[in-house]
Amino acid sequence: MSFSVVTCCLLVSFVVAAAGSPAGKKAQPAGDEPHLEPYKPRTTNGASMAPLDAQPLPLSAEVQTENYETVPLAAGRYYIQSTNYPQLYPNSFDFTYPTFTGADGQQLRIYCPHLDIEPHSECAYDWLSINGTRFCGAGSVSERRALSLSIEFHSDHIVRHTGYLCYIEVPALSCCGRALRHSRIVGGVPTEEHEYPWQAGVVYTGSNRTWCGGSLINSRYVLTAAHCVASAEPHRIEVLLGDHWIGQPDAGELRFSVERITVHPNYTSFTGGDDFALLRLASAVPISAEMSPVCLPPADETFAGMNATATGFGRTASNESQSLVLREVQLPIWSPGQCAGHLATLDTTSMVCAGGVAGQATCSGDSGGPLVAELAGRFTLVGATSFGYVPCGLRGYPSVYSRVTSALTWIESTTADASLCG
Repeated sequence: MSFSVVTCCLLVSFVVAAAGSPAGKKAQPAGDEPHLEPYKPRTTNGASMAPLDAQPLPLSAEVQTENYETVPLAAGRYYIQSTNYPQLYPNSFDFTYPTFTGADGQQLRIYCPHLDIEPHSECAYDWLSINGTRFCGAGSVSERRALSLSIEFHSDHIVRHTGYLCYIEVPALSCCGRALRHSRIVGGVPTEEHEYPWQAGVVYTGSNRTWCGGSLINSRYVLTAAHCVASAEPHRIEVLLGDHWIGQPDAGELRFSVERITVHPNYTSFTGGDDFALLRLASAVPISAEMSPVCLPPADETFAGMNATATGFGRTASNESQSLVLREVQLPIWSPGQCAGHLATLDTTSMVCAGGVAGQATCSGDSGGPLVAELAGRFTLVGATSFGYVPCGLRGYPSVYSRVTSALTWIESTTADASLCG
């Protein structure tokens, strides 16, 4: 059985009109009994309403015969709908869509303006499942965001309704992972101003001395290390963006109050893994070439064998003071096996090793800052600086970073109230 996936090239918002649609009402996930009026779909000569310029997504023969697992979607707007929509869907029917992802690792947005599926308090009869949450009844499904979408539909042997119409939006990556540079020199040297526009600095309120780093990941959140802020109160810290020189104003530098600190639920100590915290800024970041987010990675990417760049205001050596200028260093990323062989107690599912080159490493004061690598021409966040050996930069001894791929689900759910590009 094939499925219907259609792309729409419009990048502006649109409204799907439906006669008799229960405006403002939402379908309920399993556990809540919906008590809504049924949706009466609008049709034109028996055809369902859809964007006029919608085009079929080109799918391979393998995908069309259901021999697939994942379908990466290019930037754009797509829709999926139940079989026979807007007529009645069949009984005794099960269908699993491929896992949808963004072709460039974007966060996907899904919402269903029309839902009409047999109601039940636990959605036990017929249901639409989005990333494990079942929906049934009449109304709509409000916006949900995720890096990947797993969607299933099930109907039992009796009772039929008109089903569902859902839209999936894949944002263009016009704002994430773009370095702003004029030359390319790496290896423990100062960066160019605004070269890495996602670089954040954590400071005490009113101070200019960065003591931990961070990464801007969307218009409202900075990802940093839990050990930097786990005991802090939001009103006692601030975030600097666009900072290049410590202690002096930089063109475009902005200071943000912190509204909320969310520490990863599995964090216990920096050596225990999941050394992550999310800082929700009190106001949205004005995204520009000089101040923009880094891209989040695909869930299955290990980055093993790639060269990465770490940035920060940390010490230039264990016996030196912290740098007064933002610096960068290029580090090779170790495979999980190499990392585990060097540090037997390390959980390589939540940590990644990089470095081991004499004199090139992150050091004290760099904690929480970004380790990035280029994927498809965009800088992608590999990890957040966590810990390392003393003295810094010993040959054969890596620095350790919290692995971002291990925390994607938590990041997605925690930052669902923010947009990538503002």
